[in-house]
Amino acid sequence: MPLWKACFSMPMSLTVSAASRNASGAARPVMMTCCIGGRDSSLRGQGGLCLDMRGREVSQGTEAIVYSCNGGRNQRFRWTRNGELQVGGMCLDVANGSNYNGARLIAWPCNGGRNQRWYVSGSTIRSAQNGRCVDIFQGVARPEQPVVVWDCNGGRNQRWWW
Repeated sequence: MPLWKACFSMPMSLTVSAASRNASGAARPVMMTCCIGGRDSSLRGQGGLCLDMRGREVSQGTEAIVYSCNGGRNQRFRWTRNGELQVGGMCLDVANGSNYNGARLIAWPCNGGRNQRWYVSGSTIRSAQNGRCVDIFQGVARPEQPVVVWDCNGGRNQRWWW
């Protein structure tokens, strides 16, 4: 299922700048796509591989990779109302809060940080911290290839679906 089907559009209250006001000075409504929780299942990417946390058990620091889909606990992701992607009781986390291309994605105890919040844009998953896309490193779809964040470029290695 495309990611957008797991989400919906809704009006949100935001602090807006003068550029976001109409001619009479009233704030214009803003539409954002937000995931609201649910979907405890696998996320598939390029080559039909699944987003996976390395190994069968998810623990603090476990690296995100792609792997053949097997329905394991380390491949079952759930959106939370806070925009977190949880797996095995942990959150998908941009390691060390990095803002750089190639920053690793790991499992980490959920703490509410922006480096653990995600949003959907089309078929991409983007970091709320830096807007970069969840990316299969170097565009190589093979089992055990690392998953990182990278500038969004529309590549197949940045498209995900349920």
